[in-house]
Amino acid sequence: LYAIFPLTTKWGLILGTDIGQEQTSSNDATLKTWISPQAIIRYKPNTKMAVAMRGEYYSDPNGLVVGFALPDEFKATGLSLNLDYAPFDHTLVRIEGRWLKNRTAVFPKNGDYSETNFSLLCSVSVRL
Repeated sequence: LYAIFPLTTKWGLILGTDIGQEQTSSNDATLKTWISPQAIIRYKPNTKMAVAMRGEYYSDPNGLVVGFALPDEFKATGLSLNLDYAPFDHTLVRIEGRWLKNRTAVFPKNGDYSETNFSLLCSVSVRL
């Protein structure tokens, strides 16, 4: 579920949440839930560039989406900043830095676990 609010011609706001439920056993009718609410503020100074910041919370206490073995439940907050550049029609280059913090140490780091995780990503997408 997402609500998109164009604040001005250059500024926009998105409020949303992803939510899911799963019955993990045919012998147990209990539904297990994960949820990820988020807010994104975006600034687009021209037709080729945009900058956005996203704040998010992610709760997956049963490991439904975060499918790897964790030493504890996954309930993390996050902040990301991205720069989008459209060098050509139908092409987008994105550089994004993303920081996550969990209540307990769940992110693998140097043979142990850490409460925080930082990633720097770059992607190129082409719409056909």
